[in-house]
Amino acid sequence: MKEVIKVTHLSKSFEDNTIIKNISFSVKEGEVFIILGKNGAGKTTLIKMLLRILVQDSGEIDYYGKSIDTYGQKLYEMTSAVLENSENTYGYLTALENIEYFSALYKRKIKKQEILQLLEQFDLADAANKRVFNFSRGMKQKLSIICGLLNDAKILFLDEPTLGLDFKANRDLLDMVKKMSKEHNKTIILTTHQTDVIKVLADRVLLLNKGEVSFLGEYESFIQENSLAYYLIRTNTDSYQLTDEKLAEEKLKNLIEQGEKILSYEKHDRSIDEILIDYYKGEWNV
Repeated sequence: MKEVIKVTHLSKSFEDNTIIKNISFSVKEGEVFIILGKNGAGKTTLIKMLLRILVQDSGEIDYYGKSIDTYGQKLYEMTSAVLENSENTYGYLTALENIEYFSALYKRKIKKQEILQLLEQFDLADAANKRVFNFSRGMKQKLSIICGLLNDAKILFLDEPTLGLDFKANRDLLDMVKKMSKEHNKTIILTTHQTDVIKVLADRVLLLNKGEVSFLGEYESFIQENSLAYYLIRTNTDSYQLTDEKLAEEKLKNLIEQGEKILSYEKHDRSIDEILIDYYKGEWNV
């Protein structure tokens, strides 16, 4: 796959606090690239540098082999973003007016029926003519996502896109993002804390820890390298938990030789939820 974004030795500090520390990675065309990390790891700062909202202290950001500095306004024609804790829509406009405004801004003709279908899909049809400042957080998030999709950009940044969404809207959004990536070859760069999003969408993951890269690679590799938790042997009198396969097999053999009745011998793998919980608690290092 073609390289869309290349980041080389990127760093960013605010006063004496270094947020991003000399990180390098690339993003490929058509993939869903998920940035993980607990609060304060530098995820949002990184996204804002990739969008030129913030300027790095050092390092390079290239889009399609050219420096981000050469693009100017064209950067915002080929990218679209929905950022958490940002005003992505206008509160004094209705939902319908927001969509019409952003459609005009992006010079995209969209029929009113298509707009109503989008609102229906995200369960906002009944709020089409209501002003956005009266919306709940979840409703605002849904509308922000709709407006972010109107650009039809090659590269889409989604910062915690499923926060505040109900089950149906969450599922619809994940289906939509997957379709954009796999069928329309759009590149998706996404941050999230929700493991269902990671499991459904991730092609590759970048794990940030205190501004540094802890893991960079395929999602499947990430799971395989960190999923093994322990081997559990249960007898009629006791249970034994071991993390090494050879030691577990030796223990099992010894117990059998000693005449112990083996009730079960199982391998327990950690889920993505457990892996990330351990990471966020500081109990795991790649």
